[in-house]
Amino acid sequence: MANEGLRDLYIDELKDMYNAENQLVKALPKMAKAASSDELRQGFEQHLEQTRGHVQRLEQIFKSLDESPKGKKCAGMEGLVKEGSEVSIVTFGAIVHRAEVAAAQLEREGISVEIIDLRSLSPYDWDAIAATVRKNHRVIVAYEDMLSWGYGAEIAARIAEDLFEELDAPVKRVAAMDTFCAYQPKLEDEILPQTDDIAAALHQILAY
Repeated sequence: MANEGLRDLYIDELKDMYNAENQLVKALPKMAKAASSDELRQGFEQHLEQTRGHVQRLEQIFKSLDESPKGKKCAGMEGLVKEGSEVSIVTFGAIVHRAEVAAAQLEREGISVEIIDLRSLSPYDWDAIAATVRKNHRVIVAYEDMLSWGYGAEIAARIAEDLFEELDAPVKRVAAMDTFCAYQPKLEDEILPQTDDIAAALHQILAY
């Protein structure tokens, strides 16, 4: 039974990769067409060929496992990690797991948190972000980069600009301090966003 669970988890991860790579195959020709220089266009075209190769190799893996690459619930580039009805977290990378832990803590308090994992940042799935904001009207953007000038800051700015009328509270960011990341473990934990930081931000935005 444990081996079956691990196999299912492995296949789900492969499906996530397959979906993301296929979305890139669709997006890269548009990016190449809109490129501002021949050099940039050639870079997108080379990336497209590499991505097509990845898709083909993944299809071979699915065939060897006697599995279909289709059927994953998560659509497009985003991953709906957890459904919720009161507040949304848009995140990616290492912060996804910390967001899950924070959401579980609030769940015990009767608070329902939705988590969206952005599996690609260029391009990113704006439709998924807009959908979760329109659903819950409160959103936290959590990311491991510095609070200022980090990638999440751009996402937060776009939410505030394009979806202002959908918001019941200001967009909240949870991110690293505006400094270099330390190697010393305790200092690193102090600089980077932790589960407690996300939980505190959730309480703040719900209290607004």
